[in-house]
Amino acid sequence: MRSPFLLLLLTTAASAGRVPSKPALLAGIAINPLAVAAGEHDYPHLPIVTLADILNTTSDTDAGRRTAAAACDTTKASPRLHDIDKVVIALKAPTLRWCLNTNDVGSRCTKIVAYHGLAAVSLCGKNFKISCREAGELAARVKERCQWTLYAGGRWVWAKNQMLALHKK
Repeated sequence: MRSPFLLLLLTTAASAGRVPSKPALLAGIAINPLAVAAGEHDYPHLPIVTLADILNTTSDTDAGRRTAAAACDTTKASPRLHDIDKVVIALKAPTLRWCLNTNDVGSRCTKIVAYHGLAAVSLCGKNFKISCREAGELAARVKERCQWTLYAGGRWVWAKNQMLALHKK
């Protein structure tokens, strides 16, 4: 049975004086081909969420108003910092334009990118799309806010149950 993930094995140019025209992704990065889109007009029914929107969001909860922020779940079972860096680099690659959450059932999460099952980024909640570069920035913020020793894991939550999750597998 084939995995729904497209394994990208990219290498860098090693010859002297030759610089690759695009940054190369690391071997072992898996991109979910059903969770990325090339153009802004692909999936026009999905609302676009921007990093600025997310960082300026406040929402009503049972406990009152809440500003979008990291919710940390870091343990020794969380992704290692250097593995997180690999998925962040992959999300910021110029070849990835739009990251999509299109899962309407169950967890309502869509895994976007993973590195050998050691680190992954998912989008969750009501369906939306976000620039993959901005998703990478958000994942880096979760890492920064939630790191403990060599590990980090957690979510950046905004609106009602919309989030980016940084996790294993």
